Amino acid sequence: MVDSAHGPESFDSAWGPFGRVVAVVAAALVALAGVIAHVPVWLASLRGFATLVAVLALVRVAAFVAAALPRADANTAASKPATVRKERA
Repeated sequence: MVDSAHGPESFDSAWGPFGRVVAVVAAALVALAGVIAHVPVWLASLRGFATLVAVLALVRVAAFVAAALPRADANTAASKPATVRKERA
């Protein structure tokens, strides 16, 4: 990722590349573990590909959920005083 001159990246723009890196690393580790366990290379590759697809799908679902959640604005939360509820005696 390239450093931004305008400030830190948003979560949305950083999540995609991070998720792709995690997916590739997970797929490579699963394929390597299969080869080390004396599984045929074609089967280890297939398992690695399945892992890649599954992790990429999870990343997209997590990005969709994160985008659907309401965002708390730090400025409005800090500027509003806490209201105290008075109980009637």
